[in-house]
Amino acid sequence: MGEIISKVLNAEGFTINPYVTQLEVNQYRDTKVRWLQDQGNEPQITPVYFQTEAIERFIKTTACEWKQLFEKEGLYGRPVENC
Repeated sequence: MGEIISKVLNAEGFTINPYVTQLEVNQYRDTKVRWLQDQGNEPQITPVYFQTEAIERFIKTTACEWKQLFEKEGLYGRPVENC
């Protein structure tokens, strides 16, 4: 679990001013980290349907699609790279 929390804490969060502020991004991240750290939320089962590789591929693909959409609409502040 420590690896997941570390990834969440080190992930770059994006604002969409004025709709989503940096404070809101940080608060959401902190809420998710607290939830992950709560042992009461641990299902105690081995994942069968979700594989790490497929999840990471989905995240990268979806993030790229969002970045391209935001850039097209002028909401993403820098050029989309590595998509």
